[in-house]
Amino acid sequence: MKKIFILLFILFLPLLFNSTSLVKSDIDFFTIISTSWTRIPSRGPGLTKLTVRIAYYGNDTLSNIDIQFYSKNISVIGDDIVKIGIWQPGEIVTVEYVLNISKVPLNIDAWIIIRYYYKISRKPYGYDVKNVSGVKKLSITLKYYGSSSITIENIQSYLYYNRQNNLTLLLINNGSSSIYDIYAKISIDGASIMGGKYPLNIYFKSLSPGETFLINLTLLPFSNIVKISIHLDYINIDGGRGAEERIITIPAYNVKHIKAVFNPNIIKAGKSRSVEFIIYNTADIDVNNAMLILKSGQIIISPSFISIKNIPANSYRKIRLNITVPATLTTTQYIQYELTYQTESGTTITYTDTATLYIISSPEITVTSIEVVPSNPKENDNIILSISLLNSGTSSVKNLNVSINLPEKLIPLRKTYLFMGQLQPQSPISIPFSFTASQKGIYIVTINITYTDVYGFSHKFSKKYMISVGEKLIENKVEISYNNYIQKLIFIISGLIIVIIFLFLFIWRRKK
Repeated sequence: MKKIFILLFILFLPLLFNSTSLVKSDIDFFTIISTSWTRIPSRGPGLTKLTVRIAYYGNDTLSNIDIQFYSKNISVIGDDIVKIGIWQPGEIVTVEYVLNISKVPLNIDAWIIIRYYYKISRKPYGYDVKNVSGVKKLSITLKYYGSSSITIENIQSYLYYNRQNNLTLLLINNGSSSIYDIYAKISIDGASIMGGKYPLNIYFKSLSPGETFLINLTLLPFSNIVKISIHLDYINIDGGRGAEERIITIPAYNVKHIKAVFNPNIIKAGKSRSVEFIIYNTADIDVNNAMLILKSGQIIISPSFISIKNIPANSYRKIRLNITVPATLTTTQYIQYELTYQTESGTTITYTDTATLYIISSPEITVTSIEVVPSNPKENDNIILSISLLNSGTSSVKNLNVSINLPEKLIPLRKTYLFMGQLQPQSPISIPFSFTASQKGIYIVTINITYTDVYGFSHKFSKKYMISVGEKLIENKVEISYNNYIQKLIFIISGLIIVIIFLFLFIWRRKK
């Protein structure tokens, strides 16, 4: 029995050593050595590169490794997985991720997830590649204090000289961390601050990332250029002090230096018209690299986005436009235009104003049809000429009068004019005239139409119509010939009837 146990022990001894080696090779240990942040200003506010150094301790070499970054609070820009081919035991691997940390808490809970798919172990005769996969999840807490980035913007791009101007400055925290105890010292050259001390000191407690603080000023410019200097002192989120200074330059003009008008500025409703858009620069400075945008609402203006280039001081530019007005639009229209340009100092200015366009409603009389009854008149016939009219305009017609001019051989049977008075839009009307033709021929009838519109302007137009009158005599001869034929036929038939009656009586008497 002892021999059997000894034999079994000898047989299973190699397997015991192999299983022990497998257990040792499966021991994998990962640890995070360090993490670091690097801001990326060129990629926008809040974008930061996170660098993580990870060490691997184990018995086997890992192959086909995916190292993933995951957090509920941070979004990864680009790939969140870094692929590694080989990871030797004791080797430290460095991986990098681009993160958006513009709105995140100071303490960020995150995980580094490591997945591998193969293990490589060294053997006396070479390497043994085993299809063994594994997943390790490392929990880390990242501390990011971010950085502040203050932007100062002004809403008003220009000021009026020797007038009170309301100016709003925007202090925007475009950074990724809050700032505290902010002192703003504002100094102005070229203008006076109305209702405040000079220089102006403003204090506010904090400014969170993305938050905006408004500074409203009332200025009285006494120079063509107003320079505003803003000095900021504040405390960072990590307790350090920060200081920034900005200078804003704003031009000041005597009056509204840009004026634009349409020429002509009157367009009929329901019509298209080519007009000139004239832009006057009344200032003493040049307008450079100007771009014009027209905002027209219901009216169609083409083109509506135009590059004007330069308008010298005290000069003007003309632009040809095509304007189409709907038929239902009959009121004064204020067309908004926006002119964006650069001053000689390189300052970009956007100027907005309106130009007036007068849309007038206009009647328009159209002759829709002309009919002659009978359609083929003959001489001495009574002829009726019916004229159908339609007001196809957008307003009513007043003092409508229709008349005809007849040639000498066409004799009117009643008056040759008719006063209709008023005709509403889209209303048809038919006007008859009667006359007779004294002889055959081709005649030209002139139709005259006069009316006035709602503005009292008179309108007149004429239309010619040709009438062909045939000869009546030809029809009379045909009618007489036809009547003679009927009479002769009746006479012959009557004679035959009489002869038949006599023959009948003669035969009847002989039989007696």
